[in-house]
Amino acid sequence: MTAYSFWILRHLALAGGGVYGISHPLDCNVYAIVSNGEAAIFDAGCGIDTDRLIANLRSLGIERLKYIFLTHCHADHVCGAPAIREALGGQIVASEQDSRLISKGSDYELGLEQARLSGSYPNWFNYVHFAPDVEIRGTATFSVGELEISALVLPSHTPGSTLFTVQSSERRDMVSGDVVMVGGLVSLINVPGCELADYRTNLPTVTGLGVDGLFPGHWMWCVNDGQKHIDEVIAQLKRSRLPRNFASLLG
Repeated sequence: MTAYSFWILRHLALAGGGVYGISHPLDCNVYAIVSNGEAAIFDAGCGIDTDRLIANLRSLGIERLKYIFLTHCHADHVCGAPAIREALGGQIVASEQDSRLISKGSDYELGLEQARLSGSYPNWFNYVHFAPDVEIRGTATFSVGELEISALVLPSHTPGSTLFTVQSSERRDMVSGDVVMVGGLVSLINVPGCELADYRTNLPTVTGLGVDGLFPGHWMWCVNDGQKHIDEVIAQLKRSRLPRNFASLLG
């Protein structure tokens, strides 16, 4: 099996992503961070052919994980987590709200029923339920080597979508899952728990964080001026028109 991964920053790498062909086509972007011999990942792919993701992580020199951070409950982000935990260890971390859905949510609640009807997932795809090890209530802080990871639960794309900010001595980067995309995009989809009203209420709390890199769950990332993409969405949410929607670009 050929492993594919690459470093984007000194401490942050891309370890998976279906759109790039480096892991299963249904996988979201999977990011890894490494510092002082400790490692963690953000999201875990769809749970199909997860051995490719594990091989990619090992190609980065990762043989053991401290944490598997989950940005939200949708299948393409979480269903690979149990297999990765079994192979590389690590505590699985998710918000309290989305942990309930991950452990026992119905296909309807998880948006999987609707995604199958839209053709985003094949009819045979089944969600992998499991219980996260750590549940975040509101905010939490973690460390990976010298990196500090701040988690903020921000109901929007799902009831417990979580933004993770990675602070190093040099910069501040955000792993945003499907809440905010590069280009000033949101990801609004027609499933339970994805609410424009939640975006309007909650996203302004991350105004002025001074984010350098923005690393979303899909599409491209940016390594500088990430805050401007977040602030552009916040500005759109003040207007009467619907914000620019990543999901609508997919057809």
